[in-house]
Formats: sequence, C-alpha cells, structure tokens
Amino acid sequence: MKKQTMVTFFIMIFSSVLIPTHSNCGAEELYLRQGPTTAATSDSKTSTTENIFRLQRSSQFRTPGELRNQVDFWKKIFTSVSNHQAVIHDKRAMGVIYETIELTDNESKDKKMRAFAVSPVLKKYKAILERLDAMPPYELERLTGEDKRVYDLLSSNGIRSGYKDAADRLRVQVGQSDRFKKALSRSTLYIKNMEEVFAERGLPVELTRLPFVESAFDINAYSWANAAGLWQFTRYTAKKYIKINKFVDERLDPVKSTTAASKLLAFNYGQLHSWPLAITAYNHGCYGMQRAVERTATTDICYIVDNYDGPAFGFASRNFYAELLAVLEILDEYDKYFSDVVFQHPENYDTLTLTRAVKLNHLIAGTSVTADDIQRLNPELLNPVLDSKLPLPKNYTLKIPQGAKEHLISSLDSDLQSAGRNPDGVDLTERKSVTEKPVKVSQDAAPAYKRHVIRKGQTLYSISRLYNIPVNDIMKINDLKSPESIKAGQVIKIPAAT
Repeated sequence: MKKQTMVTFFIMIFSSVLIPTHSNCGAEELYLRQGPTTAATSDSKTSTTENIFRLQRSSQFRTPGELRNQVDFWKKIFTSVSNHQAVIHDKRAMGVIYETIELTDNESKDKKMRAFAVSPVLKKYKAILERLDAMPPYELERLTGEDKRVYDLLSSNGIRSGYKDAADRLRVQVGQSDRFKKALSRSTLYIKNMEEVFAERGLPVELTRLPFVESAFDINAYSWANAAGLWQFTRYTAKKYIKINKFVDERLDPVKSTTAASKLLAFNYGQLHSWPLAITAYNHGCYGMQRAVERTATTDICYIVDNYDGPAFGFASRNFYAELLAVLEILDEYDKYFSDVVFQHPENYDTLTLTRAVKLNHLIAGTSVTADDIQRLNPELLNPVLDSKLPLPKNYTLKIPQGAKEHLISSLDSDLQSAGRNPDGVDLTERKSVTEKPVKVSQDAAPAYKRHVIRKGQTLYSISRLYNIPVNDIMKINDLKSPESIKAGQVIKIPAAT
C-alpha cells in the first residue's frame, strides 16, 4: 500500500473516471447484500490428509492465460528458489529466466554484498543482449555458446527484436521458498480467524491469503517503508481504521489489523468494482488504480499490467495480483512443494479488561505472568508500556495466559489499595529521595545515550521510530555497518534526543 498524495486525490476528483468513485451504499453494505463466498467452516478439522488451505475459487481468482508466465515465475520463486539463490530475469517478460546464481550466507542477508556479487552476472547478460541487438539477422542464425542460448531463450518467449530494451529490463529476484515455508507454518495461527472475519463481511475468502505475499504471516514484519504487521499497513493508511499512539500500534494485532484490511479491501472494491483491480490497489493505492483505468480505458487487469506505465506503477504493483494467484495455486497442493511443514496452533488465553490505567510491572507483580507473556499475547503493545514506563490504558482489554486471571485481578486490587494510600503514585523510596538535599550534577556527566535491549522481531527501523531517532544516528553510535546487522537480545545504544 502506498500513501496517496493530495495531488493525486484532487486529480481524481476533477478527472473524468470511467468507474464510479462512490456507490450509493457503503462497500460494507454492498458485500452483505451479495452474501459470503465459500469459506472453510468453523468446525473443519486439521488433519494430515486434509488441505485446509484449498478454496473453491471464483473466476476473478483463477489465472488468466495472459498472466500465466508471471504466475509461474512467482510459483518458482515461492517454492523452489531459496534465499541463498538469486534469479536473473526479464522484469516484463517473466518467462525469460537467464540464470539462477548461488549466494553466500552474507550475500543473502546484506543487500550491498548481494549487489556486488550479482553485478558481474548482470554485466555479462547486458553485454550479450547489446551484441545481439547490433547483429544483422543473418548473423543471429549462426550464433553459438551463451549468445545462442540467450537468443533461443528470448525467441521461445516471443522476443525476436529489441534486445537492447531487454538489457534495460534485467532484474534480480532473491528466492523466497524458505520464507514461504515459514509462512505456511505460521499461517495456521491466524488463518481460521481471518476467514471468519472476511466471510462475515461477505468478502471473498481468497483475500485472506494476501499475507503470504505481504508479510509471510510474520506479525513483527516491517518493510523499508515502515509498513508493519501481517497486512503491512503504513501508518497513514492504518490510522483510518485502527489505533496507533504511544501505547499501542494495532497494525501488529492480527485480529484488529485483519478487520482493518477487510474494510480497506471492501472500500477498494466499492470504488473499482473488480477484485483484480481492488487487490492491486492494496499495493498501488485506490486512486492510483482509478487513474490506471482512466488512462487505459479498460478495467482488464491483464491489459493494465502489460500496457500501463503510470507514475509509481512499478514492478511490485504490476506483479501483486499475479503473486496472489501464485499463492492460491501453491496452496491447492502445498504438500507437493513442502512435505514437512510443522504447523503452529493458536494459544488459548483469557482476557482482562482494565478498569483503570496500571503499569505492567505492578499488574504482574507476585504472579507467574511475565512481560514476555504479555508481549506474546498482545503484540500491539509498544515498548514503553511493556517496559512499564507508560501504563496500560484504562479500559484496555488485555490478553493473558489461560488460568492467570484470578491472580492478576488480585494483583490489580492490591495495587489499587496501595495507590489509595499513596494517591500520587510515588514509591516511598522515591518520595524520600525528594526530601533529601539534591546533588548537583555537571552537564558533562549526563549520559549521551540510553541502552535498548532488542526484542525478537524488532528491526532498526522500528526501534528508530520508537525513539524518534534517525536510523543513521543509531548505526553511527553503535558502529553498525548495515541496518540488518542486529539480533534479538543484543544491547544497543540509543542517542539522546536533541
């Protein structure tokens, strides 16, 4: 999803758009009238023989012939190319795969090292394609070696001229089979609830497979653009549907973000009246897709993907719908590609609605519940709350380990009584220190940084957002060579805010 600028917004208001920009009823009402599509029943059982992912797909979720090469390309990337491999391919003629190269562990993790490793290969194919472009037709028939292999590859994909243009279309795609296998394992934590949410709103259940593309079902996923969570919402888009404040980021809550995604997708369909377009709009923006329809004078996704070259309609937007179709085809027979997936199961939990604000360390004091338990069950809670610097908000419904509710209520009552005896909420030790003669501390003695223990799933980008400190400043003070060179449990310095 991309943030739509105000310029785009006003362009769409004053442009003549081929499709209605608003229906007489809300998108939600439109879907409730249509009724739910086929979904997995709530009492379906997971077994070793049943494929819980297979769906009876509607026509808008079946692969059109024009997108077959794209879909097959992504099936290959998702199932048979690992993150230690990189595919050199044509970014528009997706059937043209020149070579698959092996990457070292460091090259697979570090973008700069990977770019250095693949650069000679890209130069090789660029040189071949430029040679082909300069040859007269009769010489093309006498080719040998690598030149002939490339020529035959292009010919078999209908490319018999414009080889210099093909040189400009060279692209590198790192494999994702490892990522997809992890996504399969994690998906069973959330997929049933997602299907229920979408079916209740009358939306195609096929849409619940989008997190395979967006986040690999990693609730802690952050993109380079700071999109977060299972559904990879940006802050700008998410705030239309869910809360993001100093206490919580509900993009990280699998249930609340799923409800938000269903509303956004329903809105997209209400504007575009086509699921291929509405799905592409999830990546490219609704107004961006309305502009594509206006400029191409069609709602045919295949024609738009092949011919539209509008602003920001790049490789990701052009392939987003095809990636979903590839996921659906893989899931129909996932065990053909991944035979040893260990599926995860949702954790049972209780809930506790807080009648007042309370710091987490006070709430769990004297109980067996840990801050890690609370973080695991409530991933939307931000570090200041988890570290008890800020209280859990009043009326917040907290997920807690099953069986711990009575102990936490008792702890909450004890803390409330303590707060009544000490209405300012200041510990006696702290109050005593206030009465003592203050000690003067020189300005130079003030620490120039604070320490942060990296939690599982955190990235340097999410940490920089948490403290409102630029990534480069954090990298500099910690002598980090790249944003990816951190790991859970590591202690890093956070520069003092200026």
